[in-house]
Amino acid sequence: MNSQYVFDKDNFDVRKQKTSFWRNLRKVVFFLLLSFVLTLGYYVIFALFFSTDSEKQLQAENATYANEMAALREKEEMLAVAVAELQGRDEAIYSQIFHSAPPELRKDIPEYQTQRYDRMSDQELIHSSASRLDGLMASAQGIEDNFREIVRALSDPERKHPPMNLPLKNVSYAQIGASVGERINPYYKVEVWHDGLDIISNTGVPVYATADGKVTEVKRSVRGTGNVVEITHEGGYVTRFEHLGDIEVRKGRTVKKGDLIGFVGMSGHTFAPHLHYELLRDSVVLDPINHFFASVDPSEYLDMLVMSTATRQSMD
Repeated sequence: MNSQYVFDKDNFDVRKQKTSFWRNLRKVVFFLLLSFVLTLGYYVIFALFFSTDSEKQLQAENATYANEMAALREKEEMLAVAVAELQGRDEAIYSQIFHSAPPELRKDIPEYQTQRYDRMSDQELIHSSASRLDGLMASAQGIEDNFREIVRALSDPERKHPPMNLPLKNVSYAQIGASVGERINPYYKVEVWHDGLDIISNTGVPVYATADGKVTEVKRSVRGTGNVVEITHEGGYVTRFEHLGDIEVRKGRTVKKGDLIGFVGMSGHTFAPHLHYELLRDSVVLDPINHFFASVDPSEYLDMLVMSTATRQSMD
């Protein structure tokens, strides 16, 4: 038993009061618990409203990882689309020009299967995306090597090559419109078959022959395809230039690659000034965009491919 003094307000006197050990122990325990709860509360409040230097560094690293991940995923998606498009174009070029299948791509390109990205850490996601990106870049390099083989094959003087020049000078990828395929008609807003490539340009821009040949048709009209020049080339190839303005050649004339044949116009049924350029072989419609790869650098050609495929609406 311990004793303590207390004030008796009824008798206005100080008297001694005995206290037990267990009562003192309860007070001590209560004080310790109260201190622990207050300390925990202060810590929670501090953690919610204030960040330590280590936490700030981790938050900055997480934000960096998130930005890098988003950029890698965007690049991966773009490269996947570009590679798929290039593979299709590569097969079409070999089929139309060389009448054979393209050579196989490099065998060291890894194959990837779908992964559960939601179960991976940020570092694992970045590493996985970087690996996939490297694989796509290797695949793109393999396709570029195939194009180099095509260019070497085209140097054979005995082979009758298709027209491969651009009909307008200084054409950028931004001028490339809809190519061959089902495209939305600008007037009726329904999908119709489109036989050529639209090249957007100003009225009056010179149009040139894309290969040596003979002018086999000159038509002037305010309807349909408008003013048209058709040139027949060796190997069964035919090029057709539609919606021209002025025409500078006559039927039966022999032209050389790069000769002026007319000017961009808006003749016939057209939505805006542009050149509608067609390429045929033995009456079979070919896609002109597949034959421009030797006239521009690889990066510009890739952009042209994307534009010709992505543009859903034709100009005529």
